[in-house]
Amino acid sequence: MKILSSSWVVMLLGGLLYLGTTSAVLLANKSSFKPPPLVVSATNRAPANVRGPSWEFFNPDLEDMVKELKERQNGLDTREKELDVYAARLKSEKEEISQITRHIEEMRKNLDDNIITIRQDEQSNLKKLAKNYGQMDPAAAAQVMGGLDDITLVKVLMFMKDAQSAPILTQIAGRGDAAAKRMAQVSERLRLTQLAKPKTP
Repeated sequence: MKILSSSWVVMLLGGLLYLGTTSAVLLANKSSFKPPPLVVSATNRAPANVRGPSWEFFNPDLEDMVKELKERQNGLDTREKELDVYAARLKSEKEEISQITRHIEEMRKNLDDNIITIRQDEQSNLKKLAKNYGQMDPAAAAQVMGGLDDITLVKVLMFMKDAQSAPILTQIAGRGDAAAKRMAQVSERLRLTQLAKPKTP
């Protein structure tokens, strides 16, 4: 009985009783044990298979993620195509605006070239010339004024009365088609001629 009173014998017996009881319970419930059913989503997708060879690997969550990424990629591709169309249209409109701007700049330059501004310091001399030519015979005045360059001619005509300048222009224009064309251009430049404003002190 000393053996039974030993602590290590008691521990050994307790361990054996525990193992025997556990085995009996497990064997009794073995017939009624059923594995839990596989969970399948509402979309009837196959259950996950993460064991076995890699070519049989399947994970529905991963498949959903791949599908979502593909949809996003398709959306990005569509957006990229739309942006390409918009960029092409923007480039075309930019070129058109550039052409219009160049055309307007050319028109402005031509207008600036045709506008003659008579400075303050030359107005008194031009008035004297205009007065002298206005007192001459129109044919003689046309002979002299016809030899002036267009800008000087326009400046002199600016200070002549219409009754004085009209006969002279008629005489000059009557010398041929080239002279008539020149007088038409002179008349147009005369319309665009302006006097410089006096400088404010």
